Amino acid sequence: MQNECSECNASLETNQTKCAYCGTTRQNFDEQLLVELAAIKRKYELAFSRGNKLIAAPLLADEYTYILSDGGVVEEPRNKNAVLSSAGLDTNFNSYNIYNEELLERTADRVVISCVQNTVRRTPYDGEFTSYISRTKLTFVYREGRWQIAAEDCISIDEYGEVIL
Repeated sequence: MQNECSECNASLETNQTKCAYCGTTRQNFDEQLLVELAAIKRKYELAFSRGNKLIAAPLLADEYTYILSDGGVVEEPRNKNAVLSSAGLDTNFNSYNIYNEELLERTADRVVISCVQNTVRRTPYDGEFTSYISRTKLTFVYREGRWQIAAEDCISIDEYGEVIL
């Protein structure tokens, strides 16, 4: 699998530690990949919360599935079309963040990471801001020259990292 130099974007082989063109020592490409994938996920969440399907749709692979276990109940898996049909301007959306990313699996065209996601929304009842936290396994696939989100498997957790039952 080829990677790119962070300075000049020259192609680098997996085992290459220094760019032959500009001399830059390559950074850890696993870390670079995690940063890139987290940025894709953030872009998707922001587009989804704004109801912008034109941006959100290409970020999801055709086989995309979303599964949420919330309070011990596993919701019915949702596919790309079902998820996108529910996208709309979310006036209660405040912020989204992804952190504690860890690479679980990496091939040339597939990456699986685990992470913690935190979405802050205003509750419609009292106007207070509430965090919705999940431990998530994200699967990305590389197609047509770009990474796409292929699957999300989320489990709701509390602020201490414990599964909510």
